[in-house]
Amino acid sequence: MRIAIFGDLHGQLGQAKALWTSVQRKVGKDPFRAIFLGDYVDRGPDSRGVIDWLISLRDATESKGQGAGKVGGQAGCCDVTFLAGNHDLAMAMFL
Repeated sequence: MRIAIFGDLHGQLGQAKALWTSVQRKVGKDPFRAIFLGDYVDRGPDSRGVIDWLISLRDATESKGQGAGKVGGQAGCCDVTFLAGNHDLAMAMFL
């Protein structure tokens, strides 16, 4: 299984979605594991949008079950893992 690693999204929703689409296009219909390394918030214009989008990825994966269905509008992804980065932890402490 292929693994795609995403890091330091920093509120850049448009760029994050474009990267996601690019990875899905390269992988095709084969399942892959997506690992998000954190730092989803801070610096960019749409931290909330990034968080909402990541939640939708998680929900789509869970609702379809591991290894099946579509995530982010494309077939292929079967497993998504999220880690928290230092910017995410700082935001959580602030809230």
